[in-house]
Amino acid sequence: DREADIVIVGYGGAGSAAAITAHDAGESVLVLEKAPFGGGNTGCCGGGMRIPTDVPNALLYYRALTQG
Repeated sequence: DREADIVIVGYGGAGSAAAITAHDAGESVLVLEKAPFGGGNTGCCGGGMRIPTDVPNALLYYRALTQG
């Protein structure tokens, strides 16, 4: 069992920024990540970003990505 003031779920760009901010504010932080490596989607994207203009097809694409 562990205890922390703040629990961060996911160690991607947002999770790491939140963990660092909480730590710097004096909070105890526990970071949980299910992947065998840190970085989450931020680590996998190579810095790229998609901004879809065809929303229905974008939803199909993203659903296909997440249904293993």
